[in-house]
Amino acid sequence: MMKRRLVLLAAGLMLFMLVLPVQANAASKQLLYQFDGAISDFDQTRIVWKATGNKVLWLYNRTNKSEAKVYDAAGTDAVVSQAKLTAEGVVYTFTDPKSRKAVTEYWKDGEARQLADASFTAIKGNYALFADRVVDIATGQSRPLGPSDTDVSPDGAIVYSTIGDLYEQLPGGTPTKLASRSPSLVSQWYHANLGLYQPVTDGTNIVFRELMLIDNYRYLKWVTRLIGPDGKRTTLAINPWPAAVDYDVNNGWIAYTKYEKDKDSWILYVRSPEGVDKPVFAATWWSPTDLPLSIDKTWPDGSVTYTYNRHTYIYFKQADKIIEVTGVWSQFQYREHVFGGPNETQYRYGVWYRLAGGSLFESRV
Repeated sequence: MMKRRLVLLAAGLMLFMLVLPVQANAASKQLLYQFDGAISDFDQTRIVWKATGNKVLWLYNRTNKSEAKVYDAAGTDAVVSQAKLTAEGVVYTFTDPKSRKAVTEYWKDGEARQLADASFTAIKGNYALFADRVVDIATGQSRPLGPSDTDVSPDGAIVYSTIGDLYEQLPGGTPTKLASRSPSLVSQWYHANLGLYQPVTDGTNIVFRELMLIDNYRYLKWVTRLIGPDGKRTTLAINPWPAAVDYDVNNGWIAYTKYEKDKDSWILYVRSPEGVDKPVFAATWWSPTDLPLSIDKTWPDGSVTYTYNRHTYIYFKQADKIIEVTGVWSQFQYREHVFGGPNETQYRYGVWYRLAGGSLFESRV
């Protein structure tokens, strides 16, 4: 077994840190684990990490401190390029630098099987996404993705637009039309196709945008629309042009940007699962050729990472504060932990971490 160094806190101290929030400087962090390599992913009970050299992939059990070898490329030209945890195992891709061929496999309980001859682009729930297909990790069944404007929810539903229409296809089902572009006497405006674009979904909400003409064909606008879990349609914003990314969804939370003409500002909003919209940031500097506000990621607790004027920030929902994280924002990771209580009740507690190479820290906001 490859030599490695592992630093652990005592279990009692670890639990204390998780269940009791600490008021501390935003930059403070506490080292929890350190490996001789790079951590790829982690959850409440597991850590998957690549040993130095990216030849060996390990799965560490945080509960009983045991470890299992997931993949070993020793004696070959292959290297492990990426790995993600699933509910019951690990999905990982190894590549051959010479042939540039990639293979993705699924490992569970000591056994591995191939999912695709390609690198996965994302893991959502029990589904692995590839450039042209979505694969059910448990069964290995594959379905083709729709057009380029496509997203997949954690329950395997595919949402896609064809400019003219928006569709949803459940696993094993046929496509269902959810929306169509607004009626118009023209289908193009200065070579721009009017219609529906870039749907995103978290399995609860579907958000997309429509390029359309308003005010008796006087103005061309990008309209951000929401289809809620009850099927109700809501207009979130009517913008003169889109940002690089101007909306995102996660766990019922929606982050979106909206131009407010009376304030001449672009506002970043966070919408709760209950439908309450809260402004969290106002971009007062912008130009018709440069909109420097863009959403990077929405987190499961309603926090949002965004970029403004080439600086990156996180709005921490629970602390209701904004902290600049330029250059290191990808290190921040949020996880929800579940603890059992009396009478089979469950308690959820959210924890912010920082992940840097082979080190995992608790981050105190």
